[in-house]
Amino acid sequence: MASHIPLGSEAPSTIPFLNVWTMGWNANQLTSGYRGYWNAPIFYPLQGSFAFADPQLLTGLLAMPVWFLNPALAYNLVLILFLSLNGWSVFRLLIRIDTPYIPAIFSGILAQTLPFITHERGVLQLQPIFGMIWSTESLWHLITKSGWRNAVGLGLGVAITFLTSEYYGLALVLILLPLSLYGVIHQKCRLIIYRLLVAGIIAALFSLPLLLSQHRILKDAGFHRDLSIISRNSASFVEYANAPGQTIGGLLKTDSGPSRQPLFPGFGLLTLGGIGLIAGLRNHQTRPWSLYLLLAIGIAFLVSFGPHLRFGNLQPYLLLRGYFPGFENLRSPYRFAVWVQIGLMLLASISLTHLWKRNHRWLMITLIALALIELMPVERKLTTVPEPLPLTISNSPALFLPYVHGSSAAAYEETVTWMLQTLILEIQMVNGYSGYFPAQNGEFKSLFEDFPTNAAIAKLLELDVKTIVIRSSWLTAKQSADLDVFVSQGILTLAQVTPAYKIYTLSYSPLSTSYNPTHGFAPP
Repeated sequence: MASHIPLGSEAPSTIPFLNVWTMGWNANQLTSGYRGYWNAPIFYPLQGSFAFADPQLLTGLLAMPVWFLNPALAYNLVLILFLSLNGWSVFRLLIRIDTPYIPAIFSGILAQTLPFITHERGVLQLQPIFGMIWSTESLWHLITKSGWRNAVGLGLGVAITFLTSEYYGLALVLILLPLSLYGVIHQKCRLIIYRLLVAGIIAALFSLPLLLSQHRILKDAGFHRDLSIISRNSASFVEYANAPGQTIGGLLKTDSGPSRQPLFPGFGLLTLGGIGLIAGLRNHQTRPWSLYLLLAIGIAFLVSFGPHLRFGNLQPYLLLRGYFPGFENLRSPYRFAVWVQIGLMLLASISLTHLWKRNHRWLMITLIALALIELMPVERKLTTVPEPLPLTISNSPALFLPYVHGSSAAAYEETVTWMLQTLILEIQMVNGYSGYFPAQNGEFKSLFEDFPTNAAIAKLLELDVKTIVIRSSWLTAKQSADLDVFVSQGILTLAQVTPAYKIYTLSYSPLSTSYNPTHGFAPP
């Protein structure tokens, strides 16, 4: 708990380490009153770099009391809290719609073992579904029973969802829209419109300042998701037939083909969800709720295909990108599949209730036991959270070498490790990793590939970089000799040597500042 965090399906530690770093930046900013919140110490000299990924503000707030004592422990406690709240929120929803206690308990446990969440265990912002459950519960009761309390709950639930996962926030809004329209039509009174407006105001009050400022930074930076990237991160029918290997069911099931995202919900969840749908539609009291869950599953299923979904020349996802705020920057539509599994899980609660009330309790227990065994996590891959970098780096900004070569998450593992190791040192880094990459990142890849060169040194002087940290094992004999030349010329100074690193500082004398990458020095 105090040293390791789960990897889930992630092969490198890049994404989990990035989330630990994100926690730490949020905790650090909380203690300083959020001054310069978007100006994270990466991608120097750019401003606003924290906006390039999901900020997870609430997650960082929850982690803050422990993060400064032990980052790994803070991460794990927040993860356990999220999973606990996932189960509790489902239990609470079901109790409020008169589900018996035992089926509600089992459904809450089922919510904690959804295969999508297990597969994505290494992506912290994909773990909390409780905000979406709370929002759905509040909106349902707002429609069926009204009450200002439910309007407040709806607004807070939406805000919590956006502040823990912007992906889930967008998915939630899309899922709740048809239910809100149904409520307005069903109630046929202005009061529900006023309550929905109150819910919207509360959600906007807590989340919109963050979202709008982040959107402005991304827009000013000119970032744009290429459609080919979105297509690669969209679901396919093959992926809905493949189970994640992190569960018992995934180990037993033979995959039907290559898959980037295994989205199969499990035979048990499908069976219980199917029984619940039939039972729910046959009962006039549960029919509206069952129909809504079916609609939510359908919307999530279709949207998860992203640009792959076509009706002739029509691509519905492109309409969402063009007219639904936030979708223009959405990278991975397949993540909407979480709502397919949430809907099946809530339908499964109807089947458990149906069996329980008809005294088929051993059958209910058998079915839920088989479902839970199938979804039980079996592969517990862990990674060690690194300690702070044991180096004396007194001058910032700093360039860390080797600079990343490649574009995969695995290629950036060392970069994110440095980000995490230097966070408490308050070192501004030329390097960085995030959801978006500025144009300079591509330029620096080639510029620093065979460091040191005249052009690389000139760029560092231009950027006013103070320190260069080089992993010793990366240096070739020629690179070491070239570094010695720059030291002899007075441009670089060897400041510190450890078994793992060499640290150089740049000299900003009149001579060095007049350095020309082609002809060497110009007269000062």
